[in-house]
Amino acid sequence: MKRVSFSLLVCWLFLLATIWTAVSIGKWKKQIILKWDVSSYYLYLPATFLYRDLMHLEFYPAIDSVYHPSDRVKGYAITPYHLTQKKIIKYPLGVALFEIPGFAGASLWCSLDSSHPADGWSEPYQLAIALNSILFVFLGLLFLRRFLRVYFNELATTVALLIVAFGTNLFFYTAIEPGFSHPYLFSLYCAILWFTQRWYQRPSLLDSIIVGFSIGLATIIRPTDILIALYPILWFSLSGSSRSVWWIHWKRAWWKVLIAFGCLMLPLLLQMAYWKATTGFWLYYSYEGEGFNFHDWHLIDGLFSYRKGWFIYTPLAMLGFIGLFFVWKKRSLSFYLLPSVCYFLLTLWLTFSWWMWWYGGSFGARVMVQSVALLAFPIAALVERTMRSGPLWKSILILIITAGITLNLFQSWQYNKAIIHWGNMNKEYYWRVFGKTTYTSEDLKLLDN
Repeated sequence: MKRVSFSLLVCWLFLLATIWTAVSIGKWKKQIILKWDVSSYYLYLPATFLYRDLMHLEFYPAIDSVYHPSDRVKGYAITPYHLTQKKIIKYPLGVALFEIPGFAGASLWCSLDSSHPADGWSEPYQLAIALNSILFVFLGLLFLRRFLRVYFNELATTVALLIVAFGTNLFFYTAIEPGFSHPYLFSLYCAILWFTQRWYQRPSLLDSIIVGFSIGLATIIRPTDILIALYPILWFSLSGSSRSVWWIHWKRAWWKVLIAFGCLMLPLLLQMAYWKATTGFWLYYSYEGEGFNFHDWHLIDGLFSYRKGWFIYTPLAMLGFIGLFFVWKKRSLSFYLLPSVCYFLLTLWLTFSWWMWWYGGSFGARVMVQSVALLAFPIAALVERTMRSGPLWKSILILIITAGITLNLFQSWQYNKAIIHWGNMNKEYYWRVFGKTTYTSEDLKLLDN
């Protein structure tokens, strides 16, 4: 009789829990899923397939007046370009590519049910975008599970997946506030890990294509996420013998590396074609007036502030960094150390050097959601090592994980109920409403202005 795979059950539990949460909260019925950034990511699809007006977006004022995707702000993230008299969507088109299945399904629904207008923002489209995000994160978890099982036992894999799926704000941005770029990036990160591992076992043409194309897609979702390429590039141990094997591997498969690079460029060329069509230039910086302040790095704020601190609102992420010690200690896992150190140093530097380091309204540090995929490996290493320790360390770890998952799910609920504020949190207010199911006007006075 085949044994039950608990790690696979975690993936299915996540799928069912997120679908149930998204449907029961009912944001799609209120038509508030396609709002602000989410609506702007998605705008490419109705503009191209429904209105045939990607260059001028003349249909959008009518959508603005009916659905108010950016509340009272008109034409959010749409900029007229003076040289061509065309309009540019601020955000890259990567998220829209992932949303094609959901958009197509909603369009079919509207063609069969005339009670919902096929305008791109009606209820079927709102629900489809929510379910679309859930589907891709579920697929990402399946890739992540397969990757972890190559190196860890079933228990360590199961616990690592539980932490990633239910102990981080990945759950929130999949089920409660879907449509952002980060869940799709999470899925790409998981796929890149799995297919990179396969490539280093036996480099195939298919794996080369998938890894390269996935990195390209990540780049046109968020350009700074090209840093995920550090994993396939630096996939070796720090020991001299391992570096020699790595070099021989690359030397023998050099043409497959070139194919991977070519596939990486394909999504970039698509984005560049859009810029060329709207501005006349192949390269264009659409974030006018926004940029990085490299001399003013908000690392401590980004990690520990009560406003958006990653470790404050996702404390279980710290287990991943602790787990890197066990990755380093075990020779068979040490290939993962160098890309992880390089990726997180550069990512934290870039992420929290952005002029708005807190990234607007969000539950914790939403810009780090995709990075939890990369922490699953050291978390599994930590769990596997702890399970071979005495009962005290096992009990401590179980207590930490249980508390962390409980805290994450409860605070996700608090944020959805506006108990945790979208942008003005501070230490005093955080502890005033900690563990509470309601808030008062006196509590709100503690918020930052």
